Amino acid sequence: MARSSKTTKSNKKGVYPAQLKGKGFDAHPEHINRAGRIPPKDVRELNDLIDEILAEEISDSSGQKMQKIRVLLNRLILSKTPVGQIHILDRRFGKVPDKVDLSNTDGSLKPETLKPSEIAERVAQLLLANKKDDAGS
Repeated sequence: MARSSKTTKSNKKGVYPAQLKGKGFDAHPEHINRAGRIPPKDVRELNDLIDEILAEEISDSSGQKMQKIRVLLNRLILSKTPVGQIHILDRRFGKVPDKVDLSNTDGSLKPETLKPSEIAERVAQLLLANKKDDAGS
């Protein structure tokens, strides 16, 4: 028994695509969104859209109205993970510099010119010197 060329490959019972109800392509052009989702064209539009959405008011379970930005910040602050809190603090008060300066005051120690083994040796010498200073005082 030869298969008809009108059947779908995935359907082995020989049902024609036109017989499928409520599935597949919608032939009614009035239901087609020809423009699609229109994304913001530039960063300023995106920022304006974010401002607009975050300024909307919603009501909580008790009926009190709050702005979405306030709800979002409250959730970030009260979350169990510190990522949200750190991000809010960095935004509000500025990011804490995390650069580590390993050079000494006279500039003779330049870690970028040393090999890792030399750095480890110098650190070991400093630790021994600190132990001796602590034991002597």
